[in-house]
Amino acid sequence: MTDRSGRSSQPDAAVAAADHTLANGGGTFDAVTLAPVYPTSGYAVGVYPGTWRTVRVYAGADSHPAERADLSRAIKACAADIGAAYVGTWTHDGVVDVDPITIVETHAEALALARANGQHAIYSFAEQRTYEID
Repeated sequence: MTDRSGRSSQPDAAVAAADHTLANGGGTFDAVTLAPVYPTSGYAVGVYPGTWRTVRVYAGADSHPAERADLSRAIKACAADIGAAYVGTWTHDGVVDVDPITIVETHAEALALARANGQHAIYSFAEQRTYEID
C-alpha cells in the first residue's frame, strides 16, 4: 500500500528495513517501497554531504526496541525527506549511518561523487565490500 506520494504507507516496511540492517550490518533499500534491493554491479554512494542521520544501536534488535524504533523512523524519514532513489544503511562502531544514496557504475565515478559529498566510504555490490576513502 502506498500513500499519495507513492511512498510506502505501511509502517512495517520501515521496521523490516531496520531489522534487515541490524541482521546484515547494513542494506540498500528502494526509497519508495523500502524493500531491500540487491544490485549485482555498481557502487553505492551517499549523496548527502557527510551523513544524513546517525542512529546508535546495540547488539540485538529485540533487546533494545527503542533503538530499533529510532532506526526504523530514521530510514522512513530519509526515504520521505530527501528524494533519492535509494536509502543506504551502514553499521559500524555501534552506530548505523542512514543516507540517501545513488548507485553508479564505475569505481572512479563513485570515488569522485563520494569526495564531492564528503563521504568516507563507498560500497561495491559486485565485490560486496566497502572501500574507505582517504
